Amino acid sequence: MKKRSIYVTALGTLIPALAFVIIIPKLINDFGFERFGYISLIVVLLSVSSILDMGIARGSAYYISSTRGCIAHSSLSNNIWALFYLTCGWAIFICMLLYWLLGLYFSSAENIPMVLKTELNESVGYISVAIFFVILHAFLRGVLEGFKLFEYSAGIKIITALLISAFLYYSHHFSSTLLYVSIIFMLGRMLGFLASIIFVTRRAPLKVWVSFDDLTDIISYSISVSISNFASTIMNFTDRLVAGYFLSPAIYGGYSVLSDVIMRFLFIPGAVGVVLFPSISDGKGDIKKLIYRANSYILFFMVPIFLVFNIFGELIISWWLSYDVNTLGFNFSLVIFILSLGLIVSSLAQVPYAVIHGVNQSKTTAIIHFWEMVIFLPTIIMAAYKYEIVGIIIVWVARIIVDYLLLISYQYKFVYSDMNIE
Repeated sequence: MKKRSIYVTALGTLIPALAFVIIIPKLINDFGFERFGYISLIVVLLSVSSILDMGIARGSAYYISSTRGCIAHSSLSNNIWALFYLTCGWAIFICMLLYWLLGLYFSSAENIPMVLKTELNESVGYISVAIFFVILHAFLRGVLEGFKLFEYSAGIKIITALLISAFLYYSHHFSSTLLYVSIIFMLGRMLGFLASIIFVTRRAPLKVWVSFDDLTDIISYSISVSISNFASTIMNFTDRLVAGYFLSPAIYGGYSVLSDVIMRFLFIPGAVGVVLFPSISDGKGDIKKLIYRANSYILFFMVPIFLVFNIFGELIISWWLSYDVNTLGFNFSLVIFILSLGLIVSSLAQVPYAVIHGVNQSKTTAIIHFWEMVIFLPTIIMAAYKYEIVGIIIVWVARIIVDYLLLISYQYKFVYSDMNIE
């Protein structure tokens, strides 16, 4: 596990995010606040839709890193392209489903002005096709990460994000409609897909005729990953959904901004987890040393961030928002402490999560996260109803701590005990 790979992977997330943040004032000026709200919605849809790949991205990464050098190259290429064609079929289904659902949503929403509703209905097809390419790109990115080509994967993300941002920045020369935005996103995602497939074919020559034998274990692994990803995504957004329902607009606004700012720093441990995963699954390194190094990297970066938030966080947020956060109606320092504590624990949890997947035990995380979701959702709703923001953040951080302890216990079982891993 190389430091360079971690830095490159982190930059692959950081630079696209910064590019979009930088052009936000220009987008608001060119498109207006109303249209910008729906641009943000499109960005969220495209970001979240990568989890709709049914876990095949991570499944392919595990398969490649664990079998490369152990089976014939022709068999490896056959299975990669067989998985690609299965992903194509699944992505077409998702594309058609979302085309119908988004069209129904925008057509039936009464609060959307007619002009914007027309633009959104015209954009639905392009948004759906963009999501189709997002799913395929996610699979191909998993293949590149399985081959440990992190520079290629991150480079494609950075270049496509910068191109999309550039076209949006100069949109006033072309158009200021949501249709234009959706076409730009679709073309950008298509470009990312084409670049990825070029690099993949250099390692696994394209095969048109493939055999679909020997894919059962990979698909089973991928389904377990998808269950875990789905449950985690639901739990990660539930606190803000519940807060929006139970809290006053002022308190909710302050909490959502603070939560979003703090949790965005998960891109750092996320990069460590992405690089750690194939290093574990290939079975070539000392797992215990890899775990130690991964935890060391995370603590080196995240502890200073934790301290900065707790010492200067209130001052920084007040300056950034040009608003006295102490007037929001809750103990801002306490919320910062609990959220940043959750950030530290979530960061450390990236390691056992990657390790458990790397030793082919993805069913374990699927079971953990499914039952966490079943318990967490009603608990946070009841806590919000009775204790408002204090109840929300306590249940939120308690779930994260429990999740980390469970993952650590299974990591110990699979790595530090004498259990025979399948």
